[in-house]
Amino acid sequence: MGEDNIFKMFPRLPEMVVAFIKSLVATIAGKNAEIDKKDEEIKALQEENQKLKEQLSLDSHNSSLAPSSDRNKPNPKSLRTPSGNNKGGQKGHKGNGIKYLQTREPDKVVKHWPNSCDNCSNRENCIGSGNSVNTQYEYDVMFVPVITKHNVLEFSCPLRNGERLTGTAPLNSTHEYGKGLQAFNVLMYTYGTVSYDRIKKIVNSLFGFSISTATIYKSVQNCKKGLESTIDWIKDQLIKSSMLFLDETGFNINGKNQWIHGVSNGTLKYMSVQEKRGYEGMILAGVLEFFKGIGMHDCWSSYSKFEDIVHALCNAHLLRELVERWENTSQEWAQKMIVLLLQIKSEKEDIIKAKGNAFTKQQWNKFKTEYDSIVAEGLELNPLPDKESGKRGRPKKGKSRNLLERLRDKDEEFLRFATDFSVPFDNNEAERLMRHAKIRVKVSGCMREVDGAQAYCDIMSYLLSTKSYDINALDALHHVFNGTSRQMMENLQPAYG
Repeated sequence: MGEDNIFKMFPRLPEMVVAFIKSLVATIAGKNAEIDKKDEEIKALQEENQKLKEQLSLDSHNSSLAPSSDRNKPNPKSLRTPSGNNKGGQKGHKGNGIKYLQTREPDKVVKHWPNSCDNCSNRENCIGSGNSVNTQYEYDVMFVPVITKHNVLEFSCPLRNGERLTGTAPLNSTHEYGKGLQAFNVLMYTYGTVSYDRIKKIVNSLFGFSISTATIYKSVQNCKKGLESTIDWIKDQLIKSSMLFLDETGFNINGKNQWIHGVSNGTLKYMSVQEKRGYEGMILAGVLEFFKGIGMHDCWSSYSKFEDIVHALCNAHLLRELVERWENTSQEWAQKMIVLLLQIKSEKEDIIKAKGNAFTKQQWNKFKTEYDSIVAEGLELNPLPDKESGKRGRPKKGKSRNLLERLRDKDEEFLRFATDFSVPFDNNEAERLMRHAKIRVKVSGCMREVDGAQAYCDIMSYLLSTKSYDINALDALHHVFNGTSRQMMENLQPAYG
């Protein structure tokens, strides 16, 4: 069929072709829009998948999660290098074995005769000739209740014309539990992390006293009240310190999450319960507002609001973040930064062993140049994302970019341990301070009342502080109930720099 015949048979063919092309263009445009939408959905799903994979990869070795939260126990991936020493206590280690309990004469001596001598008629004659060939010591305790009867006497004084004189009653009631039992109750509640009900059962089993949970609660509150002046003294000494270790942790009180703010100078410790985690809670804790020294802490932004503090950031937290970035992105800048920080730490320790107290200018310039170079490399690999049209707000930078900007902007704080040898590499001192509180929450689930939680914090602050001086915890509590705890603390060597 020729072209003329075609046009005769289909006179409107050009218009039909145009319409057909238009419909194809519209269909293609619609499909392209669908493809673009699918691409956006795929990208969002990929980002979500990567985020979930990163979350699943987090455990105690590459984040601040506690080891107890690890779903699958990770293989040990310590960043420490082997020392080459044998396992166990090293040479010169004081030790805490039983032999160090020999501080006084035995309470009783038992002689062990040969079995064949038991019924021997000549046994008495051999007593003087026996020789001790082996001496052994047994260390044991006896839980014996002691009941003291206080008789308050009254006399007619002949020197005062028969005036009646009466002795002073030492107790507040006819029957009362003594200071030793109260100290035991408090020790079990704090150090022992034992509930009131279980303390009641333990006391009954050990001593035969059927005390109530209200009595135990009263012991704890009496201890808190007796520590008021001592806690004020501890806080005052912490404010005078040259350096403080700072941390905070959540604390469940009657189903509501509140916060424990912890402060330590390495010797004295103080914990405070506050409703707020941030700056407001730190102010109410009553230490940081007046402190003027070096503060070692993590990157929680509220700490930076204290402008009179010289800030030092914890590199243990930083190393865990770098490990996580290296494992999830394989970007070499993260691994390079890990190696550099550990190298600076190691060389600092070598200088300290050699009685030095600072890097040479050449050493420091080398480290700082390498630090800046690694950060620049990372920033180049992780540029700022472009702003997407139609979307409000700033585009998300991502974990790598945020970490690198922190390394860039807070380089002085992260490297404070290298420019000031009095500053440690990490904030482990504050982490250890919070450890018992975390165990408390894990064991008991929550605290019922704020006053009970603060009593726990005050008492633990005192006990952990006295532990720094090797003071027995029960002895320390006896000082509280005898009203001599502050005097005891003041008589110890100064605990601040």
